[in-house]
Amino acid sequence: MAITDIKKKKAKPFIYLHGTVTVAYEKVPEGGGRIMDALQPLVEGKDVLAGPSVWTYRDGGPGKLVLRAGFQVKSGTRGKAGYAARKEPEWHCLSAMYKGPMPRIIDAWHALMEHAESKGIECSDERREIYLKWVGVDSKANVTELQLRLRK
Repeated sequence: MAITDIKKKKAKPFIYLHGTVTVAYEKVPEGGGRIMDALQPLVEGKDVLAGPSVWTYRDGGPGKLVLRAGFQVKSGTRGKAGYAARKEPEWHCLSAMYKGPMPRIIDAWHALMEHAESKGIECSDERREIYLKWVGVDSKANVTELQLRLRK
């Protein structure tokens, strides 16, 4: 496991068709998977995708995260009950690239957070995973951009 290309950057805004759930840390994969399965019929075979899948996280209380999982979509894309299309704002972040299987992504997050702390970079509790290349849960070929939102 290694993270590369660590840098501060301005992440561009995008339209995001997503679902939201509050889950225990260990239930993130299952919670996100259920959301993605429910969203699939809204995007499959339609000309609505505008970029890769994105999962966002923020603190949800002790041992929990608020997870939003979904797809970057074109403006005007409509959701259905429980699944909204919204504009994700531009934000300043500390970004890194992770290549590897999803069970090891937590190690990449720890490394990025340790890097931020060692450099005195103040981050909020908001984070994103942008799945740039998806092969499968256990694939070493997955490529994910990690983003920690910076405090202003």
